[in-house]
Amino acid sequence: MFSVDAFFSDPKGKLNTIVYAKKSELLALAAKFEVTASSRDRKDDIKNAILEYIKEEEIVEEHEARKFLSAKKESSDVEHMRLAIQLEQVKLEADKERERQKLEVERQKLEIDKERKRYDLEMEKARLDHEASLTQNMEIEIE
Repeated sequence: MFSVDAFFSDPKGKLNTIVYAKKSELLALAAKFEVTASSRDRKDDIKNAILEYIKEEEIVEEHEARKFLSAKKESSDVEHMRLAIQLEQVKLEADKERERQKLEVERQKLEIDKERKRYDLEMEKARLDHEASLTQNMEIEIE
C-alpha cells in the first residue's frame, strides 16, 4: 500500500512503494515535492518526474531511483523518435512525388512545344511548297 505522507517523510525507505501509487497519489506527492505535474500527464511520467527530482536532489542514490523509473518513458521516447522518422519519410515521399509530378508537367510542356514546332515546320513547308507550285505555274504560263 502506498502512503503519500510516508513516502514524503522517508523517500529512501519507501522507494519501492512508489510502484503501487495511484495517479492521484502521485499528483499529491509531486505537489509536496514541488515537482511540476498535471492531471493530464501520464501516471508513469508523473512518477518518473518525482524519481528524477529525488535523484537530482540526492535524496536517493541514482542507481536506486533508476530501478523504479518506468521503461515506458524510454519506450515512449523511442516511439516518439520512430514516429518522427516515419513523419520525415512521409514528407520525403511527398516531396519526391511533387518533384515527379513537376518533372512530368515539364515533360508534357516540352512534348507540346515539340509538337507545336513540328506543326509550324510542316505548315512552313506546305506554304513554301505552295509558293513554289505557284511560282512554277506562273513560269509555265509566262512561257
